[in-house]
Amino acid sequence: MALALFASNTLALEPLTGNIFTHDPSTMIKDGSRYYIFFTGQNISSKSSTDKLNWSSGPSVFSNATRPAWTTNAVPGFTGNFWAPDIIQMNGRFYLYYSVSTFGSQVSAIGLATNATLDPSSPDYHWTDQGPVIQSNSGVNYNTIDPSVMLASDGRMWMSFGSYWTGIKLIELDPATGKRISGNSPVYSLATHPPSTAIEGSCLIQHDDYYYLFVNWDMCCSGIDSTYNIRVGRSASVTGPYLDRNGLNMTFGGGTMFLESSGRYIGPGHAGVMVEGETNWLTFHYYDGNANGASKLALGRLQWTSDGWPVITNDWTAFYPFEADARDDSRQYNGQLVNGATVVDETNRSKVLNLDGANNFVLLPISVANADTFAAWVKWNGGDAWQRIFDFGDGTSRYFFLTPSNGQNGKLRFAINAGSGEKTIDGDGPLPIGAWQHVAVTLDGSRGLLYLNGNPIATNANLTIRPWQILARSNYLGESQFSADPLFNGQLDSFRVFGRALSADEIKEIAFAHPSLSHRYSFTTDASDSIGMAHGTLSGNATVTNNALVLTGVPGGYVNLPGGLVSGSSAATIEFWASFGANGNWARVFDFGNISGNNGQNFYFFSLHTSANGLRLGASTASGTVNFDLPGTFDYQKLHVVCVTDPSSGYTAIYTNGVLLASQTVALPALTGVSAAWSFIGRSLFSSDAWLNATIDEFRIYDGRLTPDEIAANDLAGPDALTIPVQITASNSPDGLTLRWPAYAAGFVLESANSLNSDAIWNPVLSEPILENDAYEVTLPASATAQFFRLIR
Repeated sequence: MALALFASNTLALEPLTGNIFTHDPSTMIKDGSRYYIFFTGQNISSKSSTDKLNWSSGPSVFSNATRPAWTTNAVPGFTGNFWAPDIIQMNGRFYLYYSVSTFGSQVSAIGLATNATLDPSSPDYHWTDQGPVIQSNSGVNYNTIDPSVMLASDGRMWMSFGSYWTGIKLIELDPATGKRISGNSPVYSLATHPPSTAIEGSCLIQHDDYYYLFVNWDMCCSGIDSTYNIRVGRSASVTGPYLDRNGLNMTFGGGTMFLESSGRYIGPGHAGVMVEGETNWLTFHYYDGNANGASKLALGRLQWTSDGWPVITNDWTAFYPFEADARDDSRQYNGQLVNGATVVDETNRSKVLNLDGANNFVLLPISVANADTFAAWVKWNGGDAWQRIFDFGDGTSRYFFLTPSNGQNGKLRFAINAGSGEKTIDGDGPLPIGAWQHVAVTLDGSRGLLYLNGNPIATNANLTIRPWQILARSNYLGESQFSADPLFNGQLDSFRVFGRALSADEIKEIAFAHPSLSHRYSFTTDASDSIGMAHGTLSGNATVTNNALVLTGVPGGYVNLPGGLVSGSSAATIEFWASFGANGNWARVFDFGNISGNNGQNFYFFSLHTSANGLRLGASTASGTVNFDLPGTFDYQKLHVVCVTDPSSGYTAIYTNGVLLASQTVALPALTGVSAAWSFIGRSLFSSDAWLNATIDEFRIYDGRLTPDEIAANDLAGPDALTIPVQITASNSPDGLTLRWPAYAAGFVLESANSLNSDAIWNPVLSEPILENDAYEVTLPASATAQFFRLIR
């Protein structure tokens, strides 16, 4: 059976490989079995791909010898660096539009070249220049670059264009020739960006009953300092007016934010949309914050809201579990421990980051500041005001930070300043001292929310500053942009950053989750990851039914997850609840690694049915191969299974239903050697192995090693519930009965009942707990009747 493999990543963008260095890409177009784009470059550059994923360079459209002579006559100083092409197919030919200009000049032109094919190996391949379509000079109020062409459903053809000056314009083209319909046809004004003139890179498309106009605001071409962002509006008429979602006319500066800097994807620009069947493919360029601002091609699936607006999901996360150092779980945004910052053991918390308040801090990469949610588990030792949990910025006028106590009113504060004044959100008081607390901040472009232990505690309803606008260059945990401020004195147990503003329910989920939980697949409707944003796709006959993943063992049915889910981990715990059917040899619950020919390579997997009728948790990398084999299979069993691999101690273990099944201690290869190419549920990297026959209720990955108590607590709670081991202690005194439980038990409520019978009625204890010495404490009056207490959430 032939299978096509398509990897995915933590963004809703395709994981492009090959030569993807690109600026101002055209709309993607297909000819035969290949996809093509054209982009800014000497004599017009091109790339092609057979699968839209791996791209290779193609020939330039022109050579120095075939470059149209009219271009240098029309634009003095032009040396052959053509800008921002666009392409369309009609009349059995390909029509390529291109810009001729020099930087900062209004003396520009848009030209047209045609070809019967885009395949350079074809004998029919030949670009014929058709001359200029429209030109501009100081005598007009527009600039003729950045063409976007569209053939409307009524057969009429249009081109939007424009850069700076008076904004985006529109002219009608003749679909028979591709040229301007007449020399004096109307020039329509579509969009401006007052008071700035920085608007360009338009894209005009038709979808259902509307025409949509995408435009770029602000500045390109400055690498990581680029501020390009894509706005959108729509109109029932191709000539406008184009209104944004708030009804603002784009002619007067309207435009709904569509795509902005996020993570490593800085300054997205020059959108193009290719419709292929039911899929709308969006292409654009961005400046890669993890590659010194190199301009690269991006490709994603454009979606449409129920009320007809285009959106593209931008789910990504950086996760710092602090299990060994300051690495990001995905290895995309690794940090550095500075001045002796250390990872230490903490009772009931596994590993945590320790900062001494004198010298220690963590430095994070610049891209991680381009986000909308920031969350952490924090234990503050107290001290002077203005310590920083985090502070991302570029000096003392551009920053955003979270402090446990500000020096003005002593409260927990989030503040952000893009250079024109500080906006703040204050909590009710300072962060409690000496107690684990979960803090989070979300910014959605219109307001900011501050959370404590999963609950919103304060808001600023007029907070429109975007974190990417800070252009942060110094991103700290525990350090301040202000040299006079004290360093943070305390501990952090996981720091999470998300590319979008999480909802209140999502914040509560990460506050309630184990700090090391990196990925969670609950299979409520699909293979989404509610914690780590590493969303998977269902392949073949894999389905989600009754909140569970159903795999039948038929070849082709599996879940394709993003690669590298454990490749950044010092230790890993894989947990799942499953009902197994009859399985063939080497059926995999999970398999992470690479494929070489028909075999797996540099992998980590668990098989519930080996060829020896046993179990195997195995790892094989360039550093060696170690297998943990046990007799018996899991066929026809319903089990909660936990697989633990800790190379630092050589420990491997398998638990079933909360109880240790077996363990071994031998030297293990580091998980960093596991290839980040593929991650499967229900499929092997080896083509000859069986496919999984099972129903999986929930699948989790932890960056770290769960303890036996944590595993037992998860088993007791079952799937679809997040818990941690929490114990109530009781002591009697003359004042009454005192009950205590750990401060890290976010969201737990104390309840009481008069019996433990099945019909017992549990009621909340109304006394407000007091936080003291890293624990919540309630003292209740002595009672002559028996009472029972529990914590529940």
